[in-house]
This record gives sequence, C-alpha cells and structure tokens, in this order.
Amino acid sequence: MYLYLWPPESNLTMINNYRSSLASGHVTLDANPFLFHLAVYHLSHYIFSAGRAGGGCCGANERQVGGTGKLREAGRQVLRSLIQESAPSVYLAVCAYLAPSLSSPAAAGAGVGRDVVSDEWKAAVVELVKRMKGELTPAKVFVPFGRGEEGAEGGGSSSGSGGGGTEKARKERWELLVAECARDDEMFVKVRKDGGVLGEEAFLKMQRDRVC
Repeated sequence: MYLYLWPPESNLTMINNYRSSLASGHVTLDANPFLFHLAVYHLSHYIFSAGRAGGGCCGANERQVGGTGKLREAGRQVLRSLIQESAPSVYLAVCAYLAPSLSSPAAAGAGVGRDVVSDEWKAAVVELVKRMKGELTPAKVFVPFGRGEEGAEGGGSSSGSGGGGTEKARKERWELLVAECARDDEMFVKVRKDGGVLGEEAFLKMQRDRVC
C-alpha cells in the first residue's frame, strides 16, 4: 500500500481524477476508505506542498501566487475547483490533512534529491495506511483546524494527520485557506453558501480582507 503513496502524484490529469471522484460522491470515506484517503493524501500534497522548499512533489517551476507566497497557481486552481464542486466535508477533509514533508530540512539544505524520505513522512504514512485499511477511525475535522470548534465530518483529523500535526502548521494552513477564499469570488460565494462552514470568525476575516 505504501507504493500508492510514493512518489506523491504530480500529473494534473490524475489529480483532477482524484478531485472529481471525491466531489461526485463516487468515492466516500464509508464506502471505500482506501481510495478516499489516497485521494485526500495526493490532493493535499499537490495543493499545499508542491512548489515549497523542502517538501514539494512537483518542484518550484511554477510561479507562486502573490499575496500568500505558498501556493502555486496550479495548486490554487485545484483548490478552487475542489471547493466549488464538493460538499464541505470533502474539501475540509483535504484542507485539514497536513501532508507530511517529503524531505527533511537537513537533507534539503545539503542539496540531497527529492528521494530522501524523512522519518516524519514515514510515521505519518504508517498512520495513513492504517486509516486506508480501516484499522484506525479518523476523528472529526475541526474548524478552525486545531482550535476545538466542531465542524463537518471528513477524512482528515484534527490531530496527528501528517506533518507532525503541530498547532503552528494548522494555524498557517487555516490562514492560507481563509486568504485564498477571500481573494477568489467564486470560492467566497461557495463557502458562504455552505453556511459558514469555515467558522464565523474566519468568515468575518474574509469579509475584511476583501474590503481591504
């Protein structure tokens, strides 16, 4: 099963297949946890990890989005489509999952190639494989992530889902998601239509960011 996770998917056609499978409801957590977690894992890597130093699956050959400095344009477009087409539980599952870094900072600094796998990645994947086998039931997704506010159920977890699950990392992910929804009209309309699924505080921040 580990071979399904390495290397993280970089082919946009496959990424869109994962996205559409989740968005359409053809692949669900209850019906097929293996495919559901596989899709969440690769989508999270592609959207949030690609193009960043020390943990990208696709390199930094595409320009990063102005304002956030963290998402490639390709990743932002996949996130945009995911939010537009999916139920809140689906896009929250992908956004809440902190895909583990593929290379340790030390290895990246030493110029070692992308095939170096960190202990953090190995530990996170052990947990993910247990989820895929149905041996570990995922907790509810909490929004804002890590702040104790109960949200929709999804495939991610509010604790321990890859990348060390640190509060700082979750706060950065949350702020990035809010910023992206604020700067894109269609994402903003969708999360508003979904009934404040991202939380009242986040929605107010999105409104302020849009005005500013």
